[in-house]
Amino acid sequence: MTYPPTFRALLGFMRIASRYFRYETEGFEHIRDSPSALVVAYHGRPFAWDYYCLAVRMVDELGYYPRTFTLHTFQWIPILRQLARQSGALYEVPDARQLAALKARGEHLVVLPGGSREALRPVWIQQRVDFGRRRGYLRLALAADLPIIPVVASGVDRAYVGINDGYRLSHRLFGHGKIPLWIGLGIGGIWPLALPLPVHIRQRIGAPISLSRLRRAGEDDQSLIERAHALVTGEMQAMLDALGT
Repeated sequence: MTYPPTFRALLGFMRIASRYFRYETEGFEHIRDSPSALVVAYHGRPFAWDYYCLAVRMVDELGYYPRTFTLHTFQWIPILRQLARQSGALYEVPDARQLAALKARGEHLVVLPGGSREALRPVWIQQRVDFGRRRGYLRLALAADLPIIPVVASGVDRAYVGINDGYRLSHRLFGHGKIPLWIGLGIGGIWPLALPLPVHIRQRIGAPISLSRLRRAGEDDQSLIERAHALVTGEMQAMLDALGT
């Protein structure tokens, strides 16, 4: 696939980041060998560096950049808005036609349900899966009949030293968590102007989880969604705990 020059430059930056963080992953075969799935990833702070490293590997080995749900705040900054558009980023749930086309191509869709809840936490809260009440990822997987592939990583939470809980502060001041009122210390200053610390990122990709196989006889969607949420987040937390820091 041919990408515009600005996006090719971003891919080059991601490859440099992979080396900078000594990125390593296990379980990539679950991405490579699975039919279309919803990749559900942990959101390390403040950028999900491991996701970007995985995405560039998917470009190199699978030939496409995975479509990903993106913060609406990306639309406020021209360069981020441009890169999001070029990468096929999603701000809303794709419709049935878009999902059918994605599945016909055998491509994966990526979501990071923790969002700024996980990304903008203080340094003393690390490697803890926290999706809050968010269940939309499961409703999407169920409606589109997509298995879920869980993805987590250690190290990424230490890329910056978080001083406060930006998500809670934003909620307290504005009633929502869309504005990243977060102070993170890095090399040379404060995020987003500082470079991240050269942490070692170790990523683990779990086996696909089929929601249709989880459903019990006569079980309604909401009951299934709550059980699946407990299973998925529990599996992701266990994977994080096994990776250590």
